[in-house]
Amino acid sequence: MKPRKGTYERYFGRHGRGQLPANRIDALMTEVEIKAARHQAWWRIAHCFAGARTAPGRRATPCYILGVDDRLSNLARHIVNGMSAEAKDEIYASDRLPENYRVYIKGTPTEVAERVVYEMIMRELIVLRDRHEIYFLEEGEWRIVPSTLTEYYRLIRQTIPDPVGRGDYRRGSSGPKITRRPSRVVRRELLATA
Repeated sequence: MKPRKGTYERYFGRHGRGQLPANRIDALMTEVEIKAARHQAWWRIAHCFAGARTAPGRRATPCYILGVDDRLSNLARHIVNGMSAEAKDEIYASDRLPENYRVYIKGTPTEVAERVVYEMIMRELIVLRDRHEIYFLEEGEWRIVPSTLTEYYRLIRQTIPDPVGRGDYRRGSSGPKITRRPSRVVRRELLATA
């Protein structure tokens, strides 16, 4: 019997609620494509954490995600659910699937691309957790260490002009550099909110 459309089992198979076997995802992409997809997943995670607020208005504190339990898989699902279709396509689009993808993973191209996006977000979250850059607080909040987002804040300074009209005197060689290829979708979303 085929699982109901939209259920977890339809998208992620009978492997439980953990990660998909890595060899199946890795068979769909080259190492260069995996690295690029993980960079884009990092930008999405950083954008999600930096945009999250604990309260409205001036008392808001960024870098906390509320309303997600302590499982990393639920945090990954929360991030993926908040992404637009264009943002998901930037990590991995269904038109990049090889012709024989059904040998590795069952499902429609859209479902498989969704699984790959989830897996890339999950892999990046595991790395962040293992480096102690994200953690779960007892109060029911996920928190990211602010120093993890230095590249993200540099992208903001490069993208959004200073509203007062002063130039950014820090544009010289000092400060952190952006080592990952910046996300076009994240940059567009930053401009839309400015």
